[in-house]
Parts: sequence; C-alpha cells; structure tokens
Amino acid sequence: MTVSNMLAVVLTPSKMRYDANRSLTKTKLYKSALTSVLSLSLAVAFFVTTQIVAVFVSSKNVVFANEQAFIIPTTPTSEVPETQNSVRSYEQLQNVINVWAQKYEGKVSVTIAANDGRLLASSNQQKQYYSASIYKIYVAYIVSQDIDNGVYAADEIYLNDYTRADCLVRMLQYSDNPCAEKMFSELGSKKIQSRIEALGLTDTVMSRLLTSTKDASIVTGLINKGVGLSQQSTVRLRTAMLNQTYRNGLPLGLRGFEVGDKVGMYEAEYHDTAFVKTPNSESFVVTVFTESLGVSVIAELAEQIAPLLRL
Repeated sequence: MTVSNMLAVVLTPSKMRYDANRSLTKTKLYKSALTSVLSLSLAVAFFVTTQIVAVFVSSKNVVFANEQAFIIPTTPTSEVPETQNSVRSYEQLQNVINVWAQKYEGKVSVTIAANDGRLLASSNQQKQYYSASIYKIYVAYIVSQDIDNGVYAADEIYLNDYTRADCLVRMLQYSDNPCAEKMFSELGSKKIQSRIEALGLTDTVMSRLLTSTKDASIVTGLINKGVGLSQQSTVRLRTAMLNQTYRNGLPLGLRGFEVGDKVGMYEAEYHDTAFVKTPNSESFVVTVFTESLGVSVIAELAEQIAPLLRL
C-alpha cells in the first residue's frame, strides 16, 4: 500500500462520516486528522529506514575465518557479472585439451586454474603419478611456513655451505636433490602428509611420492599468491621458480608469458607445474603430467593454449 493510499484510509472516515456525533467541532476533526497523519508519517519513515538497513546488511555477508572478516558477494558465482575473461567460459580451452589428451590417451593429465583457484579446464586431473621432483614444491612450501613461524632459521648453515634458505632456492631453481632429501627426512612423510591434507590436497601420498595435477596446481597457486607465507618467503620461492633452469616444457610453449615453474623428471615421467602471467597481466596456474612421452608434448600443449589464455 502506498503512503497516499494509507493516508486516504485514515482521512476518508473523517471526511465522509458525519453521523450522530456532530458534537465534534471542525477544529477537533482537523486536529484528529493531523495527529493521524503525523503518526502514520512516523510509522512509514521507520518502516522505510528499517528496510534500507536490511538491504544494506544483506548485501554484505560477513564470514569470519582466522579472525579476519571477508566480504562474500551476495550474487552466486555463476551470476556474477562476467568479464571478457569469463565470457569465453573456457569451452574452447577445454576442447583443445580434450583433443590433445585423446591423442595421448591414458598418458597425460592437465589442470588449468584461474588465479583465484577456479578450475577452468582439465583432463584426468586426479590421476595419481609418481611425482618425481614435484614433491619438492610441497616440502619447500611447508619448510617456508616453519621458517616464518620461527621453527627454523633461514640463515642457519644447513647442508655443506648452504643455508636453509639457500637450499629452498636450490630445490626449486636447480631441482637440488640433497637439500630436498634432507628436508624430507627431517619432516617425515607422515607430518608432510598431514600438512598437505590441511591445504586441501586429496590425491597425494607422500610415503609413495604419488600426486596429481590437481594437487600440484593447488600448491603452485598458494606459492604464487603467497597464501600462508610471509612476503620474504613468497618472494624467495617465486623467484626460484621464475629462474628455474629446465625451460623446455611450459615456458617454451608459453612464449611471451611470465612463467615460474617446477619440473619433475624420472625415467618415464615428465611433469611441469607453473604459475603464469599473460602479456595482458592475467594470471593462471597450468600443470601437465605425462608418462613415457617426454617434455616436447608439454611444450606442444602450451603452444596450443597460449592464444586462448592471452585473449
């Protein structure tokens, strides 16, 4: 009911009912009507105010996690206004991956995620592979957290003449085995397993060094964004991956992109997981695992998806 209609309900009886109670004077009638109008106006004002407040509050759902407040969009993700990046819906990207994966059926897995963690395209992303050196990013991430929390000192001499921080860099930049193996033994597979499961990894078995493209993408994305890490640790790990020496896989195919990656090589396996930034500054995580195919097929896929990522 509009305000004018509500006023009409109040005023109409006062105007039209001139019955036996004619003892009421015109002055009293006007005063009565005025009082009704004022009361109704106050009620309407209160109602409108409460509705405005309710709309404002409901537009910001506040979720408290780790003692920090995050504002969650009220619009469901699928209904968030689309950007040029999301309009593509990545159907074309998925089609390219499907054709490529079919060509090497059963021997490849792929995960491509947006910088916010949304899955954009994949193939066999939860298939378990022998991790080879991919496990080193898991160990490096956990040890970096422990350094940030004061469990270890970054500048302590750790192995030969290398500090613990030096070893972290060498593990990612040069895929150094002695540093990684010592840190793995120091932590133990059970502790590492518990820590990575807390990060959301579901396909990794550290005692057998098995993992998936999905799990590798999660940790690669955490390193890229510095989630759970200090700024110093984030810079250390990102810089090591940006300067990683084995560049014939994803970096070769993604020419013109900024690529920070870690490879895993062992007999039949060749894996590559990377955070990438396109020439127009869009960020993604791309992870490709292969069996008995070699690095060239990874570069092949990277070259095919590059135009779709840089749109």
